[in-house]
Amino acid sequence: MKRTLLILSIILATVFTANAQFSDVYLNLAEDSLVDESKLSGEELWKYATLDRILDQGVQREYWLYIPSKLKVHSFVIKNTPLVIALHGYDGKAYKYFPELLEAARDYGFALCIPVGIMDREGKTGWNVGYPSQRGMRVDDGRFIMNLTRMLQDDMGFSKNSTFCTGMSNGGDMCYMLSRRYPNIFKAFASMCGTLMTDISERYALSKPVNFMEIHGTDDQLARWAGDPDNKLGWGSYMSVPQAIDELKTISGCIMTDIHELEPYKKDSKLVIVHSYTGGKSGTEVVLYEVVNGVHSYFKDDLDAPGKIMSFFKSHCSPDALEVMQTLF
Repeated sequence: MKRTLLILSIILATVFTANAQFSDVYLNLAEDSLVDESKLSGEELWKYATLDRILDQGVQREYWLYIPSKLKVHSFVIKNTPLVIALHGYDGKAYKYFPELLEAARDYGFALCIPVGIMDREGKTGWNVGYPSQRGMRVDDGRFIMNLTRMLQDDMGFSKNSTFCTGMSNGGDMCYMLSRRYPNIFKAFASMCGTLMTDISERYALSKPVNFMEIHGTDDQLARWAGDPDNKLGWGSYMSVPQAIDELKTISGCIMTDIHELEPYKKDSKLVIVHSYTGGKSGTEVVLYEVVNGVHSYFKDDLDAPGKIMSFFKSHCSPDALEVMQTLF
């Protein structure tokens, strides 16, 4: 074991000193800092996530941070490590959120930040996108996510050119908001069961091309595929999924379309139709996974959603972040 650690120390020392893409950090590879995470489940990986706080808009906000062991040297993060901000759903919890996403982060080589939503007047945690229960809330969650992301980039050295955002349901709604408000902060977005609220669409124009992925079921009764322009469900007015995707691909200037079906993920998997729009400005792309008869869920029996998300993000990583990933993974 000691011989293995010595060899690994030499390899890492060579990488860090020979390549300017990495941080100049003190290499002190203690044996207990080299955790073999390769065979751990997502639930077990949560043991290595840390809870921290940031003061934002006068409020103490919390967030969890999971960094795969290969991306750390002692207590330091390797410079240009790609970062994913992951947003839980309405009335959801950040702690132990979507364990499979941690597994995918470990396998692909991403650090993962899972912020904690703030309570609305009904006592439910979430992200302020204008739901009726969120009226009167002064917190600007878009600004909070932006400030948190900037802090992680500036203070910990995460790649400013390879930071991404994903979210489920209400967290997916936030992806649509952030893509309109802060397209320069995030390189790509991936929403699951998210919607584009009409108020957000009217308040924040889509100003530049963005890389965007949506995974959505056609039988989703909470975030309807056909939208809810008249607010019949009480969440507020929102666009249909095809309408939101069409706007994204139009602004991005995607000129090529490919529509195909995925091979069955499991024996009883639902049909998944992939709508891929590529050739956009600056290489942008928009991808929609249509889960036929799919409901409001993580689609664990229908496709490898965490893998699709991380693969999408990896395809839009900057060269310096890709070098980190290819060197260590």
